[in-house]
Amino acid sequence: MFNNHSDDNSNTNTDIDQVAKDIDANAPHIGIGTNPSTFSPVMPSQAQSTPPPSDDITADDSPPAPIIAPTIATPPSADLVSDLNDIKDQALKQLSPLVGKIEQGPEEKFKTLMMLIQASDNHDLIKEAYESANKIEDETVKAQALLSIVNEINYFTQQHTT
Repeated sequence: MFNNHSDDNSNTNTDIDQVAKDIDANAPHIGIGTNPSTFSPVMPSQAQSTPPPSDDITADDSPPAPIIAPTIATPPSADLVSDLNDIKDQALKQLSPLVGKIEQGPEEKFKTLMMLIQASDNHDLIKEAYESANKIEDETVKAQALLSIVNEINYFTQQHTT
């Protein structure tokens, strides 16, 4: 495990003995009257485990790809959020009476109505969404739509009772 070698006095030492002597020889002697702020230990040099890079480049000679820092979106200001919410409210009020004029199948109409209900908290559209859900032919989709109607009704009735 440890290699034997001779020191300057022709004594046979193991590597660990040599390290101990190197540390002892380089260690400052701290005692009474010594200023500890001047203590600066010297570590023995360590062998490199990784060889230095060679000058021969056998791989691609192209420069490395640039590092692109991610951009962090800043949150919108309170004024912008207020303005956007005002526009949303106006669009929802205009869209509610027009939604019946959009040519959609029952499933798409149901999704549109549910979006309007959830975005505006307008429970008046639940009956129309229920009617659209009943016209959906795919039973799995119809079941999910009816479940969504029940969840919305629960939301409005719990909101009303609290």
